[in-house]
Amino acid sequence: MDVSSVYTNIPQDEGIQACQEFLRELAVDPQLVDDMGPILSFVLNNNYFTFNLT
Repeated sequence: MDVSSVYTNIPQDEGIQACQEFLRELAVDPQLVDDMGPILSFVLNNNYFTFNLT
């Protein structure tokens, strides 16, 4: 059993593109969709996740 990969890994660039495509399908304002790329990139690159620090 591989316990080192408990959390799935999604490539960030592909995840951002998938989010943008999803928003485009919802007919969201195209400028807003384009602006979400840098915002998502910032959040993904500057987020520090910790779990169960007791």
